[in-house]
Amino acid sequence: MFTIVIPCFNRANKIAAALDSVLNQTYEHFECIVVDDGSTDNTESIVSLYLQDSRIQYIKKSNGGPASARNVGIIRAKYPYIAFLDSDDTWFSNKLLEVSRHIENDNSDLLYHNLYLKYEELPTIRKIGKSFISKDLKRGLFCEGYLMPTSSLVLKTSIARKALFREDKILIGIEDYEFAIRASQMIDKFTYIDKPLGYYLESIDSLSNAHNIITRNVALLMFVPELITQGHLYYGNGIAFLANKQREYAFKSFVVYLVLSPGLPSILRVLYQLIKRYFFAFNEKKYYTRH
Repeated sequence: MFTIVIPCFNRANKIAAALDSVLNQTYEHFECIVVDDGSTDNTESIVSLYLQDSRIQYIKKSNGGPASARNVGIIRAKYPYIAFLDSDDTWFSNKLLEVSRHIENDNSDLLYHNLYLKYEELPTIRKIGKSFISKDLKRGLFCEGYLMPTSSLVLKTSIARKALFREDKILIGIEDYEFAIRASQMIDKFTYIDKPLGYYLESIDSLSNAHNIITRNVALLMFVPELITQGHLYYGNGIAFLANKQREYAFKSFVVYLVLSPGLPSILRVLYQLIKRYFFAFNEKKYYTRH
């Protein structure tokens, strides 16, 4: 039922964990396509150890970015659903089984679920991914942001082939969000699975780099200009400024967001970010650390 697409670049130290989590799936009807985007380390030798399982395929191509690598996997897919897995993330053993049950019951075009977020430098773990308030996926993506971790995303192969990822270099880091927006216009039904089914690995530096987030948001507007009227750009900038302790800029960004996206849900989102940053930050490690 599933084609798993794993793009990778110089992931010799992490790809084994991702592949182990694939081969540990209790649902076994899948193929897994690893697309190596021109690695210069020993990623290939690590992946070669897994090729004895006929379900694992390895394709090496010249470097073109994660969007290009994912597109190769999409085009080569032979099963009706594609499940994306980043090379530094892992799934729980019941991930595909859980998703397959929802497909059988709901016949959805697109599905996603929660993941646990792990930081490389810290023992902290927290849950990411949540349901959209809006029942329309495109509107939810516009107004509420990208709530679907890429390694949780599963969608029909036919839709993925119509959408494909934009390979523009300026979109690296947000190509999954832009892809989801276009794919959302091609689906009739989506399903949110409210449970964590894997781990998403993140560097603490990338979370606190406000400049990176702002640059990516601005780049996104070049391809999806409708976002500016929904205010999500400013909401994302506000979070980035808070992380960087630039309170004045954060306040201004949130004000513009509330003007462009008025209503109680927007107010609650801003309040949540402020409360989380200023009142509960001191106790965050206690709440989210697992032993």
